[in-house]
Amino acid sequence: MDRFYFVILGYALFRAIRGIYRLLASTRWLKINSLRLPNSRPGKIKYNFIILLPVLREQEIIAKTFQIFSNLKGEYKLIFITTQKEDFQKKLLLQKLRELIPELLKIGDENQFAERTSGIFPKTLAEQLFKKLGEFGNDQEATSFLINSYKLLPHTREILERLIQESGKSNKISILDYPRVDGVMSHQLNFACNFVNQSNDPQKTFIMVYNADSVVSEDLIILVEKFLGLYPKAKVIQQSAVFLNNFNNFKGHWRKSFLQAVALLQARWTLSHEIPRILTQFNSKIGNFIEGSHVVGHGLFIRSDILNEVGNFPTKYLNEDLPLGYLIRLHGEKIYPFPILEYADSPTIIKSMFNQYKVWFYGVFNYPQYMYDAIVKLKLPILKALIWGLKYCVRALMWLLLSFTWFFLFIYPLLSGNFTYLLFTLFAFVIYAPLSYYLIIKIYRKSAEADWKVYLMSFPVYLTHSLGPLMAVKDFTLKFFFKKTFEKTKTER
Repeated sequence: MDRFYFVILGYALFRAIRGIYRLLASTRWLKINSLRLPNSRPGKIKYNFIILLPVLREQEIIAKTFQIFSNLKGEYKLIFITTQKEDFQKKLLLQKLRELIPELLKIGDENQFAERTSGIFPKTLAEQLFKKLGEFGNDQEATSFLINSYKLLPHTREILERLIQESGKSNKISILDYPRVDGVMSHQLNFACNFVNQSNDPQKTFIMVYNADSVVSEDLIILVEKFLGLYPKAKVIQQSAVFLNNFNNFKGHWRKSFLQAVALLQARWTLSHEIPRILTQFNSKIGNFIEGSHVVGHGLFIRSDILNEVGNFPTKYLNEDLPLGYLIRLHGEKIYPFPILEYADSPTIIKSMFNQYKVWFYGVFNYPQYMYDAIVKLKLPILKALIWGLKYCVRALMWLLLSFTWFFLFIYPLLSGNFTYLLFTLFAFVIYAPLSYYLIIKIYRKSAEADWKVYLMSFPVYLTHSLGPLMAVKDFTLKFFFKKTFEKTKTER
């Protein structure tokens, strides 16, 4: 067993050191190219830039989102894609609220109240409602108050309509309302893309996809024009994100530190995995062959004709971004890395964090299906489809087993009474997580309100990191054996 321990420890230490190296390499690439970009000239081709923002129950942050994307410099169109699904689900959520109220009235903690009402009330409103509940003399009054508060909650579309009217920018900002009550983000995006294609030349139009929590530079459009001047052949561009925008806004004591550690984990993944993979396929012919890379459903800039060529955003699968990137690469296109980071929010509710991991794992779990469809149905290059697909299957397995790996490395020394081994494990883990966290804070979030508890909470964060994937495996297992259906759920705010 000692030999097995040292094999796993060696593997973990290798990944820890490689993670630090990649993080610093990504940082260096971003710094060099972000300084180069503003001094470059725009490309010769005049492109139409259409920003698409699909939204569903975004009352918590939509005003901030509007403020950011309505005030960008340069020429662009901004389309918010709302959906009738929000109207339909409000009726279902009202019934859920009625069922929850007896439990909610017994809750004595603000954070717990926000957790239990996640998806029903926006987080800030939930906190406000909790504070007011103590003012009512009986449960009946409190029940009526909660129900009426929910009924008065405006639709995201209604907030946007008011914001557009107040801004006076209806000439470049509009709303498209997806007319169906089912579907997911890919359906909203395709609905909008079909609308855009009716009045724009696909070869001269870039679709730019963002999420409601995305934060970008006001010079975004100007910088993209200059990027296309540097790389006129670019048809697919990926702007990576670090999830540190709300780093100082978490509430609680240990809970705050836990959620900050989660945000740093996600930032580490971007810098140590996502960006290096994109750079690998971008920088060399060998890398272009061995690395499939991927695109993300936010910070994605893609020319309309390329999107049309690959069949638009995939709706067959639960997630749209991983299969889209897979198909783009198999159609012979490179993914160009954009050297300016997007900042995004990390989940503010622990329940939402695990749900986010589960939904992300839906995408990687489906790689066997992507491979089958690419090879058998679409007749795309077999060797590349296999190499890239199998690599992502292995990466999915590594994520699924990550927490178990660290559990073993910590528990085995304790069970065997060998505390020297425990020191070896601690050394490897400190490089893997706390050291990465320290570097990310110092480089990317200098104003971070972080103390020693954030580094300490990296232990439970990684020891529970496989829980979301396990939840996804459970969903797929129940579907396969018992035909129990499930659907992609959004990260609630």
